[in-house]
Amino acid sequence: MIPRSLAAAVIIGAAAAGLLGAAVEMYGSGAISSSEDGPALALLTSAREYAAGEGVAITVLNTGITALEFAEGTAYGIRITQLDGIPVYSSAAEGASSLDAGGAGEFVWDQGRDGGERVYAGTYVIRSEAASPGGERVGDSVAVEIR
Repeated sequence: MIPRSLAAAVIIGAAAAGLLGAAVEMYGSGAISSSEDGPALALLTSAREYAAGEGVAITVLNTGITALEFAEGTAYGIRITQLDGIPVYSSAAEGASSLDAGGAGEFVWDQGRDGGERVYAGTYVIRSEAASPGGERVGDSVAVEIR
């Protein structure tokens, strides 16, 4: 027979995990925030799961009221890491990229690493960071699963 306290702990833990999962799904990465008084950035993907080798469509939105400047040599400041933070890919572009207020930029990640080889199945975090002309830094991230 299972002790009542153990059964209660398992039930409470399962319920908490379910609620946390629902909250992350509803309010997690990919939510669009906007700013009426400064810079803001949103990062979206066309899906949360992708088949191996499928292009990952990424949209970078400037949801603020000022222009955004991305790091020189990157396309929209996009950097991709493994879930544990190990760098996988950095987007490359000539010069600095920027987005005007309300602008959007598109980028497709081919699931390649910086060295050219393909990534393994797993969870990857896509990040974008930018700065306003006044120096305020903004960013967003979204996680995707490669199957």
